[in-house]
Amino acid sequence: MVWINKIRNLKHRFKISLGIYKLNINDYPEQIYNSNFESVCVSSEEYDGFVTTHRGTVVNIEKHNLFKNRKNSDRLFFLLVDNHIAGYSHISFAEINEPASSYLQPLSPNEAYLFKDFVFEEFRGMSLHKFSIYKRLEYLKERAFDIAYVTIYEDNKYSVKSYSSLGFKKIKKWSCVKVGKLKITKEK
Repeated sequence: MVWINKIRNLKHRFKISLGIYKLNINDYPEQIYNSNFESVCVSSEEYDGFVTTHRGTVVNIEKHNLFKNRKNSDRLFFLLVDNHIAGYSHISFAEINEPASSYLQPLSPNEAYLFKDFVFEEFRGMSLHKFSIYKRLEYLKERAFDIAYVTIYEDNKYSVKSYSSLGFKKIKKWSCVKVGKLKITKEK
């Protein structure tokens, strides 16, 4: 698996294909998950205390600073298994620029963007990724949001399967070719 990720990362340095997926939040199916799973939403102000209380530093300093600087436009969700941090995911309520392709996802006030899903390797294979999506959709539904978007690398079959199983439908496809610092992005 490690060598597959290395090949994918090398390929992504030059060319990527992204699918933009959309879901009407009232359309996702009811799910039941392991009672040892928990999803905890924290604001940027609560982040440091939460990480200290649980299991040390979770994300690298670059991602940590990015999250803290976004303040009220994002929510971070920690995935817990038996009170240990098993991963994290985000929701943005502001327009977000997909860094890999420079695709800008515009958002209306009743829309949200799901991004940066990550499950730590030792917790993979437990359906935590799908659980993280589901819990963020519940969070949005409770707050009367209507639409959720996500951008997924086309070769990330696991994410495509997880999001599609909860009702997300592909609405656009983008490709981006990178030559040095130049990015050429186009809709397909």
